[in-house]
Amino acid sequence: MCTAVSSGQKATGRAGVLAQARAEHPERFGTEGTPKILDLPSDAWINKPAAETDTDEPDADQTAA
Repeated sequence: MCTAVSSGQKATGRAGVLAQARAEHPERFGTEGTPKILDLPSDAWINKPAAETDTDEPDADQTAA
């Protein structure tokens, strides 16, 4: 069985759990204020495709024979 949950929903849920944990056990956290939740990346790749390049011109790293 597969359930689809967006990354935004997952981040919102985690923030709620963190806030509840801080309220119930403030001694476990080293800071007084609410921590900043980092922004999620826009893209996530397991195997990122190679960037497309012009094939008409040789690469600068390659030397002419």
